[in-house]
Amino acid sequence: IIRKVIRDRIFSELIVDEKGDLFELWREPPINPIMKVYVFNITNLDEWIEGNGKVRLKVEEVGPLVYRETWWKTHIEFEDSGDVSYDIVKKFEPVLDEFGCDGDALITVPNIPLFSGAARMVNE
Repeated sequence: IIRKVIRDRIFSELIVDEKGDLFELWREPPINPIMKVYVFNITNLDEWIEGNGKVRLKVEEVGPLVYRETWWKTHIEFEDSGDVSYDIVKKFEPVLDEFGCDGDALITVPNIPLFSGAARMVNE
């Protein structure tokens, strides 16, 4: 019987309810994932543009670019059916002391979908 009481108590807390003890934790989780991204910076863009296809792009890896992610839910609506609808907001804040480059650096990245489409059109 103790197991059933414990299980029922846990299940009752899993239901999203504005009056529940865990509602605020669900609405604004206290977890802030860290995202690390590496990008390729084009180092010879002007020469490449002027080269009319005769100059190859030169790239260098930059990173990690480190961001802390914060989530929260807005427009929370409780339906009569028991369903809950909401919008989730995600905010990415740079963690500049862990950045792999200057936070004000200008980075030019290749547009991979554009290059892929252009390469396919050349063969047609």
